[in-house]
Amino acid sequence: MNRLEKIVLVMRSREDGEGPLETASWMARTTGAQLVLLLDPRFPGGKKAVDRRLKECSLPQFAVNVQWCAGELTDCLCSWPRSGSGVLFVLGGMDEQGQGPDPETVAIIEAVRGPLLLFPFHEKVSLPWSLIVTPMSGEIRDNRALSRSVELANQLQVPLDIIHVVDPVHESENGGRAVGRFGDEAHHELQAMIEEFISEACPYCSPSEKRVIRNFHLAHGDATEELLRHMSGTPVSMLAVEWKGSFMEGHAETLKALIRKLRVPVLLVRQSGKSRPSLRAGHRLAG
Repeated sequence: MNRLEKIVLVMRSREDGEGPLETASWMARTTGAQLVLLLDPRFPGGKKAVDRRLKECSLPQFAVNVQWCAGELTDCLCSWPRSGSGVLFVLGGMDEQGQGPDPETVAIIEAVRGPLLLFPFHEKVSLPWSLIVTPMSGEIRDNRALSRSVELANQLQVPLDIIHVVDPVHESENGGRAVGRFGDEAHHELQAMIEEFISEACPYCSPSEKRVIRNFHLAHGDATEELLRHMSGTPVSMLAVEWKGSFMEGHAETLKALIRKLRVPVLLVRQSGKSRPSLRAGHRLAG
């Protein structure tokens, strides 16, 4: 399991640092990771404002590495040194009108090459976390969002739920049979199929690490609607999704819809080069 070694909080304004800063500091204290504040040179109030914000969050009790970008944040993030997979980026300050990320935020999101914890709205955070949820397609393949979720759930001591939505619109895609078909009947192969699905999606997770997986939920319908419905009745603290890394027009439509409506942070984990798209729910397990 890859341990979280560094949490990089990208701050553009004082508002960026409220929920994200509280959450990042809690994660750092819980996991022992180093907290880094990566600040826009235009941050209002400069160093004094940053020091005051840290004091308000009682952060002087442990080391915080404050770094100021010399130029644009996107350039700074693109040149950020890669030190394995133990780095988590955190970004807040998106608009609160439900319109999704503005162009500057999109540029920052796409510049980040590691897992990014995105705070869509200025909501008051509830700490410690109570539940992580990962939506998954029915493809049997390595899913980096699940792997990262299992790692974080173990380190933060938070349970993890997986939700698989069978979308009737895509019922004939990729052949095979949906996991969800067996959710409507007492089928003796269901549990074995779920275990195989999880093992293939998280091949490097040990049996002891996978014990954080509390439930595997099956649903039928539109992926976005079913995910939101499930989360509305559950005390979810974070949603983790795998994505292709582009917000350009025609891409990541399900993700964009979720971001516009969610009130919890979203962990964006880029697919590896060998992976196929996975956010659209309702694909099939290999037959």
